[in-house]
Amino acid sequence: MFSKIYIIPLFFVYTLLIQKCWSATDCDYVKLIFENFNKGFDANWKDNEMSCCKNLLVECNKEGTNVVKLLFKTTTAEGTIHESIGSLSKLREIDMGNNKIYGSIPDTIGQLSNLRVLNLGSNKLNGTIPESIYSLTKLEKLYV
Repeated sequence: MFSKIYIIPLFFVYTLLIQKCWSATDCDYVKLIFENFNKGFDANWKDNEMSCCKNLLVECNKEGTNVVKLLFKTTTAEGTIHESIGSLSKLREIDMGNNKIYGSIPDTIGQLSNLRVLNLGSNKLNGTIPESIYSLTKLEKLYV
């Protein structure tokens, strides 16, 4: 029989492996955002063959692990902003100005605690600005 000494470490290792395999990455969230726009924006990557960090509309940190900028300005993006945008915890800048983005700003935008610039100006957005945006204490520039 297994002793308690071996069961606990095995359970811990198993839990870490499951979390690592099933946890979503920043690129997974970016793919959802791209897919929400017209033509899926031909994101230039297929599954896990290429990092989203190599896409011209995305900027990542030096390690290539976190998305820090989404730069969709004047790209003819048409569609709604996917709620997964709130999961990009290291995001510092969103520039989606001058497109054909419609619908409302997702409440999840308030989860972006590192956001400094939010440009959604010159789009077809409707509704009210979500109250969650007031929790963005590092926000320096807001264009809607």
